[in-house]
Amino acid sequence: MESQYFTAPLIARELAARLREPDGPEVILISTEHSPSYFDQMTMDRTRLAFLQELQEADRHGRMRMFCPVTTMGLPIIVHAKLTIIDDQLMRIGSANINNRSLGFDTECDLSLEASTDAHRAEITRLRNKLLSHWLGCPQTPMDEAIEACRGVGPALDQLRAMGHCRLRPLHPEPLGALATFVATFHLGDPIGPGDAWRPWKRRAAFRRARREVGAIAGRAGAGAHPEPQTSA
Repeated sequence: MESQYFTAPLIARELAARLREPDGPEVILISTEHSPSYFDQMTMDRTRLAFLQELQEADRHGRMRMFCPVTTMGLPIIVHAKLTIIDDQLMRIGSANINNRSLGFDTECDLSLEASTDAHRAEITRLRNKLLSHWLGCPQTPMDEAIEACRGVGPALDQLRAMGHCRLRPLHPEPLGALATFVATFHLGDPIGPGDAWRPWKRRAAFRRARREVGAIAGRAGAGAHPEPQTSA
């Protein structure tokens, strides 16, 4: 997943649940080391700490990595892409960040592409590996070979970084201080919708409603995947 911001608690919760599973997916996040504006540093960056901390605490099996890209001179690169690749099966690209504003307040436009053939999946895999090699600063062939040899994207990135391809630096969450905790609790600067845009004290209740709605949608989807057996009259 590439995004300028990672703050949405609903997505953090779902990713954390998958990380707790013994056979769950790898989660690789790429974002900017720190936001360029002071406002975003005070708001979005601090809320990202809570997002990362939740994933780190859930990562019982060592499948989560978060990186920030740098130039060959070690200077931060601002990540403005909004891209998600899931299981080499689904690719999403567009304008929406992984934050509350994009999910419920701002106007966004995304395109999702789902593979339906082996050729489609191979193309999504090729794009994933090309992007990773671009950020890491190495040719694509070593990336392809490392992923196959290590049987995973995260271990492959670790191996290539140990070999000197260091343009992706690990991004570790810092401890949340009092100010960061306050900002992250109320998601200041990151409203979930018009109703709480200027009323951050309403945001926690809005999150609870959104979680219930997501749970209901997931329940209906699960019921649709496993319909009740029908009996003939």
